[in-house]
Amino acid sequence: MKRRVNLACGVLHEPEVLLLDEPTVGVDPQSRQRIFAMLAELNAEGTSVLLTTHHLDEAESQCDRIVIVDHGKVVATGTFEELVRQTIGGDREVTVRLDQPLRGHGNEPLAVTGLNVTARPGEPVVTTKMVEVAMGLPRLIDALSQAGYGVQDVEVQSPTLHHVFLHLTGHALRD
Repeated sequence: MKRRVNLACGVLHEPEVLLLDEPTVGVDPQSRQRIFAMLAELNAEGTSVLLTTHHLDEAESQCDRIVIVDHGKVVATGTFEELVRQTIGGDREVTVRLDQPLRGHGNEPLAVTGLNVTARPGEPVVTTKMVEVAMGLPRLIDALSQAGYGVQDVEVQSPTLHHVFLHLTGHALRD
């Protein structure tokens, strides 16, 4: 007996390939989650799913392989990890919010960390890029503490497909 998959648009009978163009545009979060659960089930059972989307978080989390198209031409293809490695690298951006604005020249007490730190006097924020957050972050926090600053918040931003896309296609708005 053939397995049937019920979708909002009807019933599919064991498709080998399923092509979807922006399947989650305008749907609520519960429906979006259900769509991806059904697609994962189909894929696990052997159906190849080709998804086109402008929602880069969806492509990053749902796709085994990604193709980036710009102006009708393929500009990159690979797994998310391959695309990150080939373009922007795997460094994490670390932002530390301090309990007070930086005094003086800002970077002087942070030079001991060995990190390339961006800090502007008069602002309570320090940013840097780190390959090994587990090793670099304690050094940075220790240097800040020794300089008399308290840490109020730390944010670690991993590379995303959004970053890769902008790196490959540019930041400028266009038609």
